[in-house]
Amino acid sequence: MSENSLIERIADKNVNICALAELVIEDENMREEVINLLLTNEDIMVYYHCYYIISKASEEEPKLFYKYWNDLLHFLIIKILITEILD
Repeated sequence: MSENSLIERIADKNVNICALAELVIEDENMREEVINLLLTNEDIMVYYHCYYIISKASEEEPKLFYKYWNDLLHFLIIKILITEILD
């Protein structure tokens, strides 16, 4: 899948988060692309959906994401802080 078509698919307001999370789990190249988009893409819908895709996939297969720990740590911290504030 080209980067532009992936971006279009992820930016779609009706994106299937579960299906893309499964692709991220199954395909290391897809995982790399979605993480890269999460970290670099400035479109809020792409960022938002990438976050949910990675979050879902990492809940199911956390070991696949250990090597990205340093890149993803601030997302975890923000999630913890928001959870604490809302509880």
